[in-house]
Amino acid sequence: IGTVIIADDSESNRMVARRILQAEGYSIVEASNGQTVLNMLRRGVNADLILMDVEMPDMDRLHTTRRIRHMAGPVSQTPIIALSAHQSRDWNVIARQSGVDEFINKPIQREKLVQTMQELISRGSVASLSSQPKQMPPPHLRSKSARLGRPSRPETPTSPVLDIRVLEQLYNDAGDE
Repeated sequence: IGTVIIADDSESNRMVARRILQAEGYSIVEASNGQTVLNMLRRGVNADLILMDVEMPDMDRLHTTRRIRHMAGPVSQTPIIALSAHQSRDWNVIARQSGVDEFINKPIQREKLVQTMQELISRGSVASLSSQPKQMPPPHLRSKSARLGRPSRPETPTSPVLDIRVLEQLYNDAGDE
């Protein structure tokens, strides 16, 4: 299907994402920080998508994403999904302004992740087949709701909510480890 770079400083978060994506047929390359992602891309690792944690120790996602977007060649157009436990609209806006294509909240929900990845990868494949240069609006204007003509969702509740189905799915994805 394709190759995905999973960038997260947490081994357990990388493991959950790896298991989900390998079960879907993706090849996985892992990085524990932003600098490693940049080094991989410079060395020619071909990724169809980058799944990146918002907060990593050496170089945060904003800085890493901006540097990827300024690289020469097609690598600068690699779709990037930001992952975060922050559930605020501000994080989503900040992520998109830095060049992230999509934003997914943690804990990762399998269906949401797989669907989002498939949309981004297929959109990238169609764009690369086109002979016209990519003319896209700024990232912060391309929310999924706007693309689909849906009204934007109300602000996420600020009180923490534990969804037992998400917890059970996370347990199934992570296994006994």
